[in-house]
Amino acid sequence: MVAGLTSDEPLGVEGHDGRRDAASPARSILLVAPSWPHPPTWGFATRVYNLAKQLSARHHVTLLAYGAGDVTAASNAAGPIFQSVQFVPHPAATRSKRRAQATSLFSSRSYHVGGLRSASMQAAFERLLSERSFDLVQVESSQMALSRSGSGIPFVLDEHNIEYLLIRRLAEVESSPDRKAFGYIEAAKVRWEEVQAWRHCDGAVFTSEADLDVMRAPFPEKPACVVPNGVDAEYFSPSDDEPEASTVVFTGSINYRPNTDAVGYFIKEVMPRLLRLKPSAKFVVVGQGAPDARQPGRRGERSEACPRDDGRRRSG
Repeated sequence: MVAGLTSDEPLGVEGHDGRRDAASPARSILLVAPSWPHPPTWGFATRVYNLAKQLSARHHVTLLAYGAGDVTAASNAAGPIFQSVQFVPHPAATRSKRRAQATSLFSSRSYHVGGLRSASMQAAFERLLSERSFDLVQVESSQMALSRSGSGIPFVLDEHNIEYLLIRRLAEVESSPDRKAFGYIEAAKVRWEEVQAWRHCDGAVFTSEADLDVMRAPFPEKPACVVPNGVDAEYFSPSDDEPEASTVVFTGSINYRPNTDAVGYFIKEVMPRLLRLKPSAKFVVVGQGAPDARQPGRRGERSEACPRDDGRRRSG
């Protein structure tokens, strides 16, 4: 079942901010994402939301994403960015993560990608392509790479990360032999899936030159570019407040494993050295999902874990 909202307004070139781009005609773009990107309070959502916001200034953007709830209310909250929004129910969660991982060992497909691909999403995608005319499809991450069904529409892949490298790096520092072995196997599977996604897309967008170079190795002629993550300079304008002395601030979703590891490393390896140099030094972690081990008062560490205090824009 797919919930959707579609605007009946004719195509034009006026975007969300009222600007009009006379240099090129408006295009119809289908954006496929793993989740509803508003409010943009974490990294993935922030990138998707702001790319859509900029695209909508010149083109008309339709969003197809996993989600639930009132589509009209969600669209109103995001503002006039999406001409059309359609939600597909999330794939059913497995009761046992470990069992699902063990089962994936007997499959050529990775556990990592399996959770974001479903027959319902593929069906909704194919239905949209058959019912409407799009000039471009942009897929957010190789994990969401769908079957193209011979549509002939140009596909652009927006790679937020090189997923297999993240998984491999986590395996390298894993202490459990079983988890380390699983991580290396998973990384190999994800690498194959990611390379296939690069092979079959018509163009790719990356967040850094380093990630672009990884794709360039097997596909040197593939049309691709870097669109780095940015900062809303108006929202994050400098204030007149005096900065708190001897304070280091980390912002990010702490329930994201690389961020969790970064915070843990800083607390264990860096903070003791800072305290020897500056006994009044303080480390403040601002982000959602801080685990118990990172909360204030643990192991006598001079640190603070602060949850996000509102739904306004934050880096992820």
